[in-house]
Amino acid sequence: MQRTHVFRSISALLIFLGACAPSAAQTPLLDVSPSAPLEENLPGAEVSATFTAPPPPPPTATITLTFFPTITPLPTATLTPSITPTPQISETPTPLPSDQALLTQAATTPEVYSDPVGSEYACQFIDKKPGNWAIYPPKTAFDAIWKLRNVGTKTWAGTTVRVYLLEGPKFSRERSQDLYEEIKPDKIGLVKVDMITPKEEGYYAATYGLRAMRTGHIFCTFTVRIIVKR
Repeated sequence: MQRTHVFRSISALLIFLGACAPSAAQTPLLDVSPSAPLEENLPGAEVSATFTAPPPPPPTATITLTFFPTITPLPTATLTPSITPTPQISETPTPLPSDQALLTQAATTPEVYSDPVGSEYACQFIDKKPGNWAIYPPKTAFDAIWKLRNVGTKTWAGTTVRVYLLEGPKFSRERSQDLYEEIKPDKIGLVKVDMITPKEEGYYAATYGLRAMRTGHIFCTFTVRIIVKR
């Protein structure tokens, strides 16, 4: 019986406590429909939207153009054309070397100049007539003859080689003429030129040469030296 009394006392206490406790507030259901406003989706909370401003654009580079001053061109000088005088041909003949100069030249100058032995055209001196400083009267005809050996590889013929006056007074009637005879390689022949002495007395020297007609090359030179005396 005592146990029943205790049980009833506890039950009455629990009922009393339950009546005194505040009723729990019911939490409203959350409306998650797409059409519901944002604040309805978050009950009991205030919605505050924070807008973050975009960063300012970077500063634009400014290009400053520097203009150089205009350069005024200098005036161009006008050149006055110069007149080049035409050279006048002197009527005064070139003086001949003195007698002593000719003697010195003869003593130091070889009788013949030639291309090397074995070239296409080359010569070797053997003898000549007249000898150096032979004496002739003025305006006298004579033959200058050179005895030469052909030490080249080509034949000297009238169509391939001619005799030319290269330097000195014009003893011969023509400045060039054909060979006196054909001279084959390693053969000795005569080169002959018809001449006439000047009308004035004195010492005279002239240089003649053999010219290859195909190339125009002078390959052999030789001299004549005389004295004109009455």
